[in-house]
Formats: sequence, C-alpha cells, structure tokens
Amino acid sequence: MPSRSKQKGDRDERQVVGEAIEAGLSARRVPLSGAVEGWKGDVIVTDATGADWLGEAKVRATGFKQIYGWLRPYINFLTVRADRQERLVVMRWSTFLALLKRTGKLDAG
Repeated sequence: MPSRSKQKGDRDERQVVGEAIEAGLSARRVPLSGAVEGWKGDVIVTDATGADWLGEAKVRATGFKQIYGWLRPYINFLTVRADRQERLVVMRWSTFLALLKRTGKLDAG
C-alpha cells in the first residue's frame, strides 16, 4: 500500500490531467511519475500547437503559503529567483491553461 503522501501526489497528478482535459487540452500522467528511465516529470499537457509540456506536480499542506500571499488576486504572475539561479515564473493554473490553449511551446531551458 502506497504511503499517504504518495496517494496525495497521485491524486493531484490525476486532478491536473483532468482539469487540462476539461479545458480542452490533451493531457496524461507520466508512467510511474517519472521513476522510469526515459520518462521524467509527472504529467504531460499538449498545447494548441501540438507541443508537449512536461510538468511536475507538487502538493504541500502549507509549504507554499508565502507564494500564495505574494500572488494576490490582481497579480497575473510572480517571479522568484535564488541567488545565482535563473528566474522562475509562478502563475495561476487557469492562466497557464489559457496560455497553452493559444500559444506554442516555449524553451524549457
């Protein structure tokens, strides 16, 4: 029997896929959540141009509380950066799905 933490992660991955499909995109879970050689990441969502976006799905009870505080209702995106690291962009899931429905794949670095 998988741990409660693993079950929580699996549920979230399924929810990500389900919500992407409801938004009109193609999506699927990565076999064994990236634990198999050649299959990295947790989910794949295909954008409007047919390009695949590989994603990780992370859930924490309160581990991201500060990020939610910074991403207030009127803010479209948040950037975060550790010293000497590339900047990251955080946005709401609904905003991300809308972008995938109308744009092509960006370079993931």
